[in-house]
Amino acid sequence: MPRSTAKVDSDLLRLLRDGDALAFGKIYEIFAPTLYRRLFRLLKDVDMVEEILQDTFLKLWEKREQIDPDQGFKTYLYRIADHLAIDLFRKISRDKALQQELWASAISFHLHTEEAFLAKEQRQLLSMAIDRLPPKRKEILIRCK
Repeated sequence: MPRSTAKVDSDLLRLLRDGDALAFGKIYEIFAPTLYRRLFRLLKDVDMVEEILQDTFLKLWEKREQIDPDQGFKTYLYRIADHLAIDLFRKISRDKALQQELWASAISFHLHTEEAFLAKEQRQLLSMAIDRLPPKRKEILIRCK
């Protein structure tokens, strides 16, 4: 039966700090469900929640040597998850800004290309109209303009 998330005993945290994979598994069993629900309320996307949850426990494992068993572990773990979620929101914001910039650039390119095409078409029409003029008028128009 999983323990309460309110307090994890310091012996389990010491084992985790020393690299015990079973202790890590127990901590995952204890905290993953509530952390998942918390992240889902924040992110509202299953894939993002699972990614952040995985990254949270990966970061916990990587930084296990820094764990102080006498400090608030739940707060430490939730802070990791919160920071990862904030980083995700920042990344999404940057991606949206980049996407808008790319759209603006594509529209600008499209308009420029369309204007060039219309100008070329106008030059062709003008050239055809000049070619239809009688030779003397054509010569006068070309010399004047």
